[in-house]
Amino acid sequence: MNSLVRIGALAACAMACSTARAEMILAAQNSTIRGSQSFVVPIDVPAAGQARIDVRDLGWTASLQNLTFTLYSADGELAAAAAAGGPGGQYYMLDGAGAYFAFVSAVAGGPYSLGAVSVRVAFDLGTPPPIPLPGAWVLLLSGLSAAGLFASRRARAV
Repeated sequence: MNSLVRIGALAACAMACSTARAEMILAAQNSTIRGSQSFVVPIDVPAAGQARIDVRDLGWTASLQNLTFTLYSADGELAAAAAAGGPGGQYYMLDGAGAYFAFVSAVAGGPYSLGAVSVRVAFDLGTPPPIPLPGAWVLLLSGLSAAGLFASRRARAV
C-alpha cells in the first residue's frame, strides 16, 4: 500500500507540472571589438510576437565601455538601451513579420583596446497547444491500481 501512495504522489506531481514554452533563436553572434566599433545583426522575424535580445560583454581582455544596442525595423528605431550584461536579456513586442536590425556599439578598453560581445536574439513561440490524450488517464489509473493490487497481494503472501 505504501508503494501505491508513492506512485500516486509521483503521478500527481507529474500532472501538476507547468507547460513548456518554446523559443526560436533568430540570431546568435559573438564579435570582437577593437577600439570604438559598431556592427549590425540582421534579424528575420517570422511573425508578430515577443523577442528577447541579450547583448553581453564577454569580458575578454577587458570590460567594454558604453555597450549599447538599438533595435530598428524598416519603419525606423524601435528601442534603444544600454546592454545590461546580466542573464535574461530585454523583451520587446514586435508588431509583425519582417526584417529587423540590432545595431550594437561599444568601446574596448584595457591595454590592448580589445573586447568581445555576444548578441543573442530569441523569439517566443508561445505555449505549444495541448495534446489531447483522452485514453491516457484511464491507462494511468488502471496501471496504478494494478500495481497496488500486486503490491498488496505480495505483502499478504510474505
